[in-house]
Amino acid sequence: MPIGVTITDLDGKILYVNPAEAEIHGYQVDELLNRDVQVFVPADHEHSVTVKQITRTKRSRRESVNIRKDG
Repeated sequence: MPIGVTITDLDGKILYVNPAEAEIHGYQVDELLNRDVQVFVPADHEHSVTVKQITRTKRSRRESVNIRKDG
């Protein structure tokens, strides 16, 4: 799939990332597994979805400005 996909647990730990997502951000897939999804979020764009919100909706989807490994 050419679009980036990341799946996390409720604490934001990356459980799955596809090769397209890793490449978009300048990483290898294995570098991202078990890391906090905040690795993609620039400091001035922090936005957190609460566990309560995710539990209520059963999912979370977002589009935003992200940061690459090289800044």
